[in-house]
Amino acid sequence: MNVKAQAHAQGPDWRRRCAELGVDAEEVGMVASRFSAYRDFMAERGGGMALDAWFRFYLFEKQSETGYQTGAPVSGCSAQGEAKGQSSVENPRAFIEVLQLFLEQPR
Repeated sequence: MNVKAQAHAQGPDWRRRCAELGVDAEEVGMVASRFSAYRDFMAERGGGMALDAWFRFYLFEKQSETGYQTGAPVSGCSAQGEAKGQSSVENPRAFIEVLQLFLEQPR
């Protein structure tokens, strides 16, 4: 079975797009849970940033932790996370596309 056929068999659109774009689905879930926690926390404080603005901030933090920026990484940052891939840093446009699809799915 080819990659596209496998992606189609996996189900939800976001998983299919992960396979098509080479985005780590595990990382998408991890980042989505962080954004959801942020939104829940900020709900009583004015709502916080929209996904695209929050993701820019997250990406900046993640880049500082993964060596994509010059200089020494800041220790103790939560951006390193448990994900095996670095899709958010390596291909941020594809990553946010899939992240948006993930967040739009019914819970």
